[in-house]
Amino acid sequence: MAPVLITLAQAIGVPPASLVIPTIMAVALAFTLPSASARMTMVAVTGAVDRGIMVRTGIIVGIPAILLLYVFFIVISRVGLF
Repeated sequence: MAPVLITLAQAIGVPPASLVIPTIMAVALAFTLPSASARMTMVAVTGAVDRGIMVRTGIIVGIPAILLLYVFFIVISRVGLF
């Protein structure tokens, strides 16, 4: 995905880091979600954990992670690092 983002950034005239770094951080945060790994997928498929609990946990982890990532990049763009 990084080569596509780098090419896109060059095409629209922005520094490649401003697209690549947020994407890398978002992908890293995605692995905190309950169904992000093969082990957790097996737990979900076998029914060992109720789907409602997994969805609730995903929301509890996902929404703050999205907000944190958004605020982080807004702040560093205002500071001038991107």
